[in-house]
Amino acid sequence: MNKKLLEFKHEEITLTEAANRYGDQVKGIWTFDTWAKGLEDEIKGITFYVYKDHIIIDYIDLNPEGSRVEGYVFEKGITVEGSIYNEADDFGIAFISLGDVYAKNIYLGGGDFYVDGNVEVEEIAGGRYDHSNMRVERSLKCKVLLIDDYNISIGGKFEGMYPIQQYGYLEVMGREYPMDNLDLKDLLKEEVVIIEDGESVLLDHRVISLLEEGKSILKEK
Repeated sequence: MNKKLLEFKHEEITLTEAANRYGDQVKGIWTFDTWAKGLEDEIKGITFYVYKDHIIIDYIDLNPEGSRVEGYVFEKGITVEGSIYNEADDFGIAFISLGDVYAKNIYLGGGDFYVDGNVEVEEIAGGRYDHSNMRVERSLKCKVLLIDDYNISIGGKFEGMYPIQQYGYLEVMGREYPMDNLDLKDLLKEEVVIIEDGESVLLDHRVISLLEEGKSILKEK
């Protein structure tokens, strides 16, 4: 968690309150569809932070370890000058934006990521592991899309390179989107890609480390 988020005006509500308030608009995420139904005892104490104004911040870490917040709701969207990331695979702080999202990079692990708007990313976007998904109701624009055992659904247009990867699913406007005939090793720095059995494999932990340091993982032209 970025403690600077606490400096912005926000409202604290429970998961049940969040599901009741936003559930009709926010569809297809595990946080509301699963956790908030019939689990009253288990979800006591789970807190969401709601931001009613558009905010600008340097980065967002969605790793839930050591954090008392389980979800963010940005009603007017958000601009992140650095990266949105999560090094945890199984869990994560839910990210819900009802407006557009701008960021330098987005690379996710566990935890829902839902945007009822457009997402524009300067460099890389994507995620890994199947304990979460990214859902964008409008368009997604980035330079390179990375999907490692992960699902991404885009309701509008997709603009970017989608290189060959071992696992993953990208849906654009209701249809599976094909991978480009591009190799990860030709697009990304050597330190985040290894070759196994003749195929390029992404090193997730190195991706997160570089993003935390504010560095790019794209090869310099």
